[in-house]
Amino acid sequence: MQINFNGQPISFFSLSATANYTVYGADISPYAGQTGQLLFTLPPYVGNAMLDNIQFSSSPIPEPGVLCLFALGGALLGVRRWKK
Repeated sequence: MQINFNGQPISFFSLSATANYTVYGADISPYAGQTGQLLFTLPPYVGNAMLDNIQFSSSPIPEPGVLCLFALGGALLGVRRWKK
């Protein structure tokens, strides 16, 4: 799937997934206050797809914090040393 706003591609990624659907998110803040065409396209070989419940929010997309990543890395290193 591709998403474009006024011909400019918008990167998107999966926020969550279930057996029946996937929730995607994208940062559209560079286009705040602008009016234009939002276009969703699928290549012809993909088959059927359905878009439902498109929402715009001023809340930022959650990203892992630096401290969280350091803690996870430290825990993995600790487990590795513990197993030796």
